[in-house]
Amino acid sequence: SLGKGVAMKVSLDVFSRTVGEEEVLRDMKSGDYFGLNPSATLIWQGLKSGRTPTEIVEDLVAQFEITHLQARQDIQELVTQLNAAGLLSNEEN
Repeated sequence: SLGKGVAMKVSLDVFSRTVGEEEVLRDMKSGDYFGLNPSATLIWQGLKSGRTPTEIVEDLVAQFEITHLQARQDIQELVTQLNAAGLLSNEEN
């Protein structure tokens, strides 16, 4: 689960580029590409800039007019997918 104040760190092996309202990620180790929708892009950009999950929840609520619960679920889902793909590392050390 997400720690409220724990920032996740984006892997150094990931190249990302904004295309329109979406972010395209490329894992430089595997060559895999990942496309993110606008809300996932906001989450990714928050993670990249070192924002905490709590701060990103507030960003999502403000930008997309969703509930805090939905925002937390969206972040958890994306973080789980990014972790599984090896695109994030947890900074709890």
